[in-house]
Amino acid sequence: MRTLKTSNGYEFMIDDEYFNVVSKHKWYGLDRNGYIVIQRTGYSHESYIKNRKTKGTVTIKLSRFLLGVTDRKIIVDHIDRNPLNNTISNLRICTQRENARNKSSHKNSTSKYLGVHRLMPDTIDGSKRYRAKITVNKKNIHIGIYDSEESAARMYNHFAKKYFGVYANLNKIEDSKTIIDLQFENV
Repeated sequence: MRTLKTSNGYEFMIDDEYFNVVSKHKWYGLDRNGYIVIQRTGYSHESYIKNRKTKGTVTIKLSRFLLGVTDRKIIVDHIDRNPLNNTISNLRICTQRENARNKSSHKNSTSKYLGVHRLMPDTIDGSKRYRAKITVNKKNIHIGIYDSEESAARMYNHFAKKYFGVYANLNKIEDSKTIIDLQFENV
């Protein structure tokens, strides 16, 4: 793996075998979505990949350049959600729906975990309760209500693997409970 810098100082990673091809170009970073891009006048997206000049200016994401993707309908996903990691093992082609499954938790969420929300108000004795839910094909599925944030997050992970497979963005939890333990905890 090699590290290169964009023209404005951002470091990004690529595989060794792509270094010679990528280092020939002046890469700009970052576009409004945080991706490394190159802009060329006189090229269309497809012809740039094939080294033929046509009219117009094109902006090409490094990830699409590396995979040779020219169709705008095809999505290139960064598996670890880091647009500066452009190693081939971190890139995959997917649909828009599959890409959306690899999302992170909202900034103003009541929980640090994806798919988990704190129930308000607290119970009479002051303890906190957490709801786990998942959205599949635009439908919310209620998973359960749990006494701890970690328990709800672990159950979300179980359902995310079931519904989203390799595209699931799983919560990172330091908790040793099993799924069976959590099912008995569910209220």
